[in-house]
Amino acid sequence: MPTLLVGYYGFSNAGDEHLLKKTLSLLNSLEKNSKITTLLPSNRKKIWGLISTIYTCDRVVLGGGSLLQTRTSKKSLYYYLFILGLAIFLKKPCYGLGIGVGPIDDPVSRWLTNRVLSRFESISFRDDLSFTEFSAFPQRALLGSDLLFYKFKPFKPAYNSNGPVGVSLNTNIETEENINDINDLLNDSFPWVGIAAHLGVDDVMLNSVDVKGEYLEDLLEGRYDDNVVYSCIISSRYHTCLWAAAAGVPFISIGLDPKCVSLSILFGQEHRFSITEEIIDDIEHVCSQADKYIRALKKGVDTAILRSKVHASVLNPTLSIFGFDVSTMPLSSVLHTLKKESEQQKLTRLITLNPQMIMDCEKDKQLNDWVKKANLIVADGQGVVMASKLIWKKDISPVTGIDLVEGVCELGGKVFLIGASKEGISLSVDSLKTRYQDLEVCGYSTGYLTPEQEFEVIEKIKESQPTFIFVGMGFPRQEYFIQELERAGVIGVVIGVGGVFDVFSGQFSRAPSWVRSLRCEWLYRGAKQPERILKWGFLPKYLYKLGKHLIEK
Repeated sequence: MPTLLVGYYGFSNAGDEHLLKKTLSLLNSLEKNSKITTLLPSNRKKIWGLISTIYTCDRVVLGGGSLLQTRTSKKSLYYYLFILGLAIFLKKPCYGLGIGVGPIDDPVSRWLTNRVLSRFESISFRDDLSFTEFSAFPQRALLGSDLLFYKFKPFKPAYNSNGPVGVSLNTNIETEENINDINDLLNDSFPWVGIAAHLGVDDVMLNSVDVKGEYLEDLLEGRYDDNVVYSCIISSRYHTCLWAAAAGVPFISIGLDPKCVSLSILFGQEHRFSITEEIIDDIEHVCSQADKYIRALKKGVDTAILRSKVHASVLNPTLSIFGFDVSTMPLSSVLHTLKKESEQQKLTRLITLNPQMIMDCEKDKQLNDWVKKANLIVADGQGVVMASKLIWKKDISPVTGIDLVEGVCELGGKVFLIGASKEGISLSVDSLKTRYQDLEVCGYSTGYLTPEQEFEVIEKIKESQPTFIFVGMGFPRQEYFIQELERAGVIGVVIGVGGVFDVFSGQFSRAPSWVRSLRCEWLYRGAKQPERILKWGFLPKYLYKLGKHLIEK
C-alpha cells in the first residue's frame, strides 16, 4: 500500500535514524514489498512534490518521535500539522506510531494539534504524559512505548561500577557554558566521557572541551565491545536515556523536557531539572545504590516491551458499534489483510455487517457471539457507516460484498463460489472468468442445498483447496453454512457476500457510480427491486436502537 512516512529523518540524529529503521521494519512486517515514501531532507522542502505524494498515497503514518512540540521550533510543528492537515483534507487515513506530543506552549498551537490528532484513525503514544493529555481524541488511542522496544533484541550489558560517567547533552538546547560546567564539576570527582547523539553537533561541542566518547548511533546498533562500560549516565537526550535503560546502566535525566521526566518515572531513575553542583551528590547516590536502580531498569524495560506490542495493531483499527468491532480500514487495506491471511494455514472469516444482521443477531445469542468472533468485520451498509459517524464521529468507507469479490478476483488465485440459483451461479462464474484472466475458479455450487448436498459441497471445497471462498446465501443461512465449513476444518478465507451473484450474473444491475458516491446504493436497489422494501421492517427498530444508544452515551 502506498504510504507516506512522516518524521525527522535524515539529519544524523541517532535516535531518529534508529526510529526510522524500527518503523520501516514494523510497516514491512505488516505488508511485504509495500511502497513507502519517507520524508527526508531531499524531499521535505519540495512542497508541490510533497502535495502530490500525499494525493497519491493511500495512508499517512506519523512515525515515532516527538515531532509535535514547540520546544525546539514552532515552525516545525506547523510544518508537520500542514502535512497531516492536508492528508486529512484529502481523506487519507492517518496513523500515529509510538509518537510523543509536547510540550506545546501556546493555546493556538495546542488547539490545532488537538484538531489534527482528533482526526487520526488510530494512535499509539510512547509515553504516559502524551497519552493522558491527548488520548481523549481518537477513539482508539493506545498507550505504547518507544519503538526501540518493538521486537526488542537485548543490548550487550554496559554497566560497570568502575566505569566512567557517560554524559549526553542536547546541544541544540544546552550551551557550551553548560558543557564547561559539567566538565568543571566532573573532572574534580569522576572520570567522564561523552556520548554524541547528533553527529556534527554534539561531537563538535564535546571536542571543544577536548572530551572524546562514543556515538549513540553505534550504541543503538549494538556496535560496541566489552570495553564500553559506564557506572552511570547523565543525559538530556531522550534516546541516550533509552539506550542506558536497555543496556542496564543507571541514568539521571536532565532538563525541563517532559519526555525525559516520563522516562525517569517509567524506569525508576533520578531526574534533575538543571545542571548544578548537586549533580555530584546524585551521581554518588546512584552509584552507591546501583543494584536498586538496575532492578528498576529491568522492571521498566519489561513494561516497555509489553506496551510495545500495541504498535502493530495501530494500522488495523476498529470501532465498536453495538458490540461489533468494525474495521475502519479502506478497501485496499482490507484486501491486503485478506491476502496476508490467505497465506496462513487456517480458516479466516470476514463478515460484511449491515443493520439487518445487527438486529437479527439480537434474537440469536449463539449467532451473535459467533459473528462477533470473526477475524474481520467490515461495514457493508450505510446504517453501519451512519452509526460510526454518529457514535464515534468517524466517517468510515463502506466495504460491500461486490467490492470484495471484485477486489479479491483482481488479486487472482483460486476461488470457490456458493450461492444463487444454478443458472445464476453459472453465469456469475462465466462473467468473473471473462473479467479476470488470472482467476482460477476451482469450484462452484448453487446456494439452494439440502443437508446432504451441503456435505458434498464441503467435501469438494476441502479437495479443491481454494484460497478464497465466497458464500452468497443471504444472512443468516450463509453464516450457518460457514459454521459447517469451520467444523469440517476447511482452510482459506471465507466471506459471506449475500446476493452479489445476482449482480454478476446480470439478473440485476449495480447502481451507477454517481449513486454509489452519494452512498445511496441501498435506495437504488430498493427502487429496482421493490420486493426488498418489504424486508426493511428492521429499519425503524435499528434507528430506535441507534437513537437510544446516542442518548445514553
